[in-house]
Amino acid sequence: MSIITTMVVNKISQILIQLGLSDYEARAYIALLSNQPATAYEIAKHSGVPSSKIYETVNRMAAKGLFLAVNEAQERGKQYFAISVDDFVARKKAETEDQADMLLHAAQGLGNAGDGNIIWPIDDELLVYAKAKQLINEAVDTCLISIWPEDLRHLKNDLSQACDRGIKVALVHFGLPSESIGATYYHPEEKTLYEEKNGRGLTLVTDSSAVVMATFMPNDEVQGTWSRNQTFVTVAEDYIRHDVYITKVTAAMETQVKAEFGDNYEKLRDVFTK
Repeated sequence: MSIITTMVVNKISQILIQLGLSDYEARAYIALLSNQPATAYEIAKHSGVPSSKIYETVNRMAAKGLFLAVNEAQERGKQYFAISVDDFVARKKAETEDQADMLLHAAQGLGNAGDGNIIWPIDDELLVYAKAKQLINEAVDTCLISIWPEDLRHLKNDLSQACDRGIKVALVHFGLPSESIGATYYHPEEKTLYEEKNGRGLTLVTDSSAVVMATFMPNDEVQGTWSRNQTFVTVAEDYIRHDVYITKVTAAMETQVKAEFGDNYEKLRDVFTK
């Protein structure tokens, strides 16, 4: 049986609930994945789903095609297998894509409200990635992004595909990058910056017209926004461009820069002392 922490179980459960399962269904799915095949009684024992609700829960999961019952001779002797996570995700992606296409078709006559000056809050990690993916896939000219490796893995394929479409990509990578996407710049002060900002930052600007910004805190809190507000976009784009400028200069003149500003560039970051 796999051993996973309560924190990880809670995180997985939250995602499953967001994807349409009930709390009991999510708990039963996680428990069965970790210990299968299993009877309803065993699933209840490992999941914390009340025994009075477990048969109703596993029957719903079976009806959805997420559980498969075997040894069906008698109710209490029945054992269950759970669909794999890969298959579950593939199914959800296909369902969501179909539903989204149906919505676009059905809502064509409604029009779109203007959002040019609104700064929209985003407080969920997956929603940050989803919005970033959307903007990258809609880009027609440029993508500028400042990102940490933990977050790049969620957007790497979309950025690579953007490069393949001819989109100009400039990427500031916090920490030594293992691969390059477009013009990739290594930002060497990731540890210092993480301590100063108490978290990872992500900033994405596409076509000088849309921006996603987020800070991912160590306690899983997310503070993010996205906007097409031109002032906000310009400030974010200038931030990334200036990071690129500094990275280029420090890479070309590392010895001189460190001699002048310190090994961790502390005097360079101290904007209040000339």
